[in-house]
Amino acid sequence: MVVELLDGKGNKSESVRRRKYNIKKEKDQDLRPCFLLSLPRQGRSLWLPTLPSQQTNRYAVVGSMQMLFLLPAHINHANRYAVVGEIQAFFSSKLASIMPTATR
Repeated sequence: MVVELLDGKGNKSESVRRRKYNIKKEKDQDLRPCFLLSLPRQGRSLWLPTLPSQQTNRYAVVGSMQMLFLLPAHINHANRYAVVGEIQAFFSSKLASIMPTATR
């Protein structure tokens, strides 16, 4: 877990946070596949398309979840016998709900 350090005005102190926890810059992390990225942090800014009149469009990650799916498997054979089974599969996805925040 990464702790974000804030200065007196509530802004993140990026250089202190990277130096203390040896964290790479955000642009380096975004080049990796999503399953290799760290868990989303509260208030992380994500790049999303904006309108021409907007300078920035900021979104805050408010949560992530892990899901367990039960997938029914049906195998049919030509000799009128059917094998019906259930496969238990675990998908660890980083689905996050995003909430729009104020634009600059």
